[in-house]
Amino acid sequence: MVIYKLLPSDDDYINTEARGMCLFYKNSYLRLRRWFGFSYNYWLCDMTEDKLLKNILRMVVPDQMYILFINISIRIRKRHGRPYGILQKYKEDHPDLIKQQTRAQYYKDNVDKFRMYSKNHYMLKQISKNIFKKN
Repeated sequence: MVIYKLLPSDDDYINTEARGMCLFYKNSYLRLRRWFGFSYNYWLCDMTEDKLLKNILRMVVPDQMYILFINISIRIRKRHGRPYGILQKYKEDHPDLIKQQTRAQYYKDNVDKFRMYSKNHYMLKQISKNIFKKN
């Protein structure tokens, strides 16, 4: 997903509206900019919410990425005082089920994988040649 190799101090590729965000959000913002084709400052704030949501949902990305792009849009629009109600409503109406899963439920669903991993790890540790050691 990385478009450019960004450093924390490298804001040359980022529009003014997205400065001050973490590197992960900056890279995701660049992906949004590449998809929409806008490069002038405050393009995300100037776009109407309906059009923005429609364009985000048209992107060809995994389902979890839609919420990420909506979160970025909400954060930028909130910071610059633009309306974000439609985006927030969509986010609340379409929750990410993976993120809502508790640790205990995740363990119950994947207990067989964990047991197999533990068994394989134990067997590999018992081998006389240490495969985990760096050469």
